[in-house]
Order: sequence, then C-alpha cells, then structure tokens
Amino acid sequence: MRIVGINFNYSRPHRTELYHEVPPTCWPIVYSPDYNITFMGLEKLHPFDAGKWGKVINFLKAYVIYSEILKTIL
Repeated sequence: MRIVGINFNYSRPHRTELYHEVPPTCWPIVYSPDYNITFMGLEKLHPFDAGKWGKVINFLKAYVIYSEILKTIL
C-alpha cells in the first residue's frame, strides 16, 4: 500500500509560533497548585500520593535556591 501526496521526509522541523524562547536561566516547567488532588482529607487514606506535584515543585525550587547559594559561596 502506498500513500500518495504525503511527504514523510522533512528536511527541517515544523516551524511554530506557539512557544516562546525560554532563556537558559528558566526551566520550561508548567505547574499549577490545582494539580494537587484533595477531597476533604480522603486522599490521605489512599496510597496514591495526591500532592506529589506540589512536593516535586517545592523540591525543584529548593534545589535551585541551594544551587544559587553554592554558586555565590564558591
């Protein structure tokens, strides 16, 4: 079977204006506190970590702050 009229061999990536350039000092991370799932405390009864995204972003923020402090000291 042959598909006619479609070129699957692109010479360069698709150009888009959907994204802005991210400076090297920024991480392209999208986070919202709404990602943490809560329901009247019932999430604490389930082994699934409903607040894991909040923990991840707090860890990343702490790591960046710690790294910046080390850069100024060293």
